[in-house]
Amino acid sequence: MNNEERLYRAIGEADDELLERMEQAMAAGKASHSDLKKRRRIWQASVASLLVAAAALLLIFNDSLFNRDGNVTYTASGPVVDRAIGNEPSSSVVTPGNGQIVYFDSVRRAFETNKDSRTKYFVAIDLFADDMPLNVGSFDTHRELKRLQELGLQVGYAESWTYQGEGVQVDYLYAAGLLTAEQLKNFPASSEYGYAFRFATNADGTPVPTENFVESGSQTKMK
Repeated sequence: MNNEERLYRAIGEADDELLERMEQAMAAGKASHSDLKKRRRIWQASVASLLVAAAALLLIFNDSLFNRDGNVTYTASGPVVDRAIGNEPSSSVVTPGNGQIVYFDSVRRAFETNKDSRTKYFVAIDLFADDMPLNVGSFDTHRELKRLQELGLQVGYAESWTYQGEGVQVDYLYAAGLLTAEQLKNFPASSEYGYAFRFATNADGTPVPTENFVESGSQTKMK
């Protein structure tokens, strides 16, 4: 259960408890009509206060996940590889278990072929927990990316687009990294998550450029 669910459950429990007390008072004849009106106003004010607090906490949570003011500029001092060479069969990758790392064939071929140690690979990072994919907007994804950033890895979010409806382009975020072959081979995996690395593409098959690398939800410039 995440923080949002706990918060709304607490509001619901408070709501039920106050209503139950009012009903008990009515049944026992201990509350007059004016008393009930007073208690109803108190109850409504309490629920309103809880909802305001809930909204404030959600804004804080969302702002911490998608911080519009905390831009971080990642610098690539050498060449960058951001796409696969040729087509890649989807069967080449299995779902990684907790603590496991899986590389798409194109990523493995790329860092085994390139001998320049300065080369960085702009890759999508698919996160899993207990064999289930994590949503990019989840608290777990945000926490894990923050942990990796604190270890000195250039990871964050990237922006791609897909088709929705009748050819309408819709942007979306995914977890991404700008990592060297050494960092990919010695990736500091957590025992809580599984990791799959691939080259991302837009819905039309074009690679996502490094200029679309973002951090904490705000656009990040590449040099």
